[in-house]
Amino acid sequence: MGEDLNQPYIRKAINWLKSRQNIDGGWGETCESYHDSSLAGIGASTASQTGWALLALMAVGEENSGAVARGVQYLLATQKSDGT
Repeated sequence: MGEDLNQPYIRKAINWLKSRQNIDGGWGETCESYHDSSLAGIGASTASQTGWALLALMAVGEENSGAVARGVQYLLATQKSDGT
């Protein structure tokens, strides 16, 4: 992405994203976060939001992190037999 990934603002964003990972390994957010910013990144895990979080972490070189491994495990554990 052409930025120094060690810049404080990037590390802060990475740490924030990791801090919002749910205990089940996924990420989620309630729609109420649009009205209440204190709810940003807080909610039941969903495949779509987990996918976005994983893409963001991998884009900044976190592909070998525990957070990414737990996120991938969440997706594998929750995928249904029809692929959804």
